[in-house]
Amino acid sequence: GRFGKPLVKGNIVGRQSTTTMKAYAQGGYADGFQFTNNIGYLSADQGFEFESFTYPQTGIVVASNVMFRTFFNRVGIYPTVTNGQDIVFDGNYFVSQQQPALAMKKDWVSLRWINNTIVSPDRTYYWGGPPEMMRVFDSGGYSSILQLSNNTYYGGQIGASPNKGWIRNDTNYSFAQWQSGGLDTSSTFTTILPTSNVVFFFPFSERRGYAHIAIVNWQAASSQNVDIAGAGLLAGEPYEVVDVENYKGGPIFTGTYSPASSTISLPLGLTNLSPRIGKLELLDQWGYDNAHSTNFAAYVLRSTAIMDPAYVTDHQYTNATSIGTGDQSAGAPYPSTIEVWGLRGSVTNVTVTLRKIGHAFPDDLDILMVGPQGQKIMLMSDAIGNNNPGGVDLTFSALSGAVVPDNNTVSNGVYRPGDFDTAES
Repeated sequence: GRFGKPLVKGNIVGRQSTTTMKAYAQGGYADGFQFTNNIGYLSADQGFEFESFTYPQTGIVVASNVMFRTFFNRVGIYPTVTNGQDIVFDGNYFVSQQQPALAMKKDWVSLRWINNTIVSPDRTYYWGGPPEMMRVFDSGGYSSILQLSNNTYYGGQIGASPNKGWIRNDTNYSFAQWQSGGLDTSSTFTTILPTSNVVFFFPFSERRGYAHIAIVNWQAASSQNVDIAGAGLLAGEPYEVVDVENYKGGPIFTGTYSPASSTISLPLGLTNLSPRIGKLELLDQWGYDNAHSTNFAAYVLRSTAIMDPAYVTDHQYTNATSIGTGDQSAGAPYPSTIEVWGLRGSVTNVTVTLRKIGHAFPDDLDILMVGPQGQKIMLMSDAIGNNNPGGVDLTFSALSGAVVPDNNTVSNGVYRPGDFDTAES
């Protein structure tokens, strides 16, 4: 992450015996990471963990993620590195398991913890200490900037100290005391658990007709309505929904998309579970790997017609500038660039059309197409002989049944690329 912002997006990770997701380095850098639209569930350790043994971490962003029944979100665990520069948690939904939603070590200069929802139903201990909801530091030479605001906390059962659990610089405060110290002044806290279901819908901008769905089932309902309009499905397009915890068990819902009725009802309380491979003792200890999760479900929605020609969207891109040809020289302009944008999903076919081709001796023409990452294909080289095409339109497609001819005349049509002097490149 030293020279960029690595993006960790759109993953579903469950039943981990250790951390669900982390940015971690020994002897290197682990900064700049951006985590967004990820779903994690039933992990026996942290939801997010950020550690660097050698260099301070900077520029970490954790936004719009869902973590269900992971232990806690650890920031700067190891004290071997000081002065981690900044980290942001924004708009996440965390359901913790028996430990604090945020356990912040003493080596971060700046923390922004904003717009998050935190539910801690079983807040009973933290490494043998008192019950905790949050743990932060901003004194004693440690973190100097803490911004905690617009968060919503649900405390659940917290033992004999129902108003404690907000740890600042190793002192245990009530939420009111925490706010009076300037933290979370615009946030809310209640010991009552949520009573309404929460639906998360993460469509993929990179892949039309595909989305991840997570439902926190606080109502213990048997089904939940979900609007799938944002997935990019086309009218009449078939699709299916698969339960992540039984991914190999086939779809739990199939349908044909209609923009007029984009809300579907997904079943909850599912029990079938894909068998695991190997033995994970921590998961066995917590009972995570013995049954389907309760109060939570994660799904994959996917089109079943992405490769069907009826649902493939054609995109055309053009450069109308004429290309001049000289004798033993490059074309003018060279190269002739065509910009491509706005594509989603998989590219299944590419065709190229050259209009009004004319040359006294077309055998001299070498026409090369090069992709943005250096991929290249010779569309036509040493073809058509000395038969002047006289202004024809040629389309090149790998799917054509006819190859552009070597020495014969040519007319308007679709041809496979032809290279009749492979020594050239």
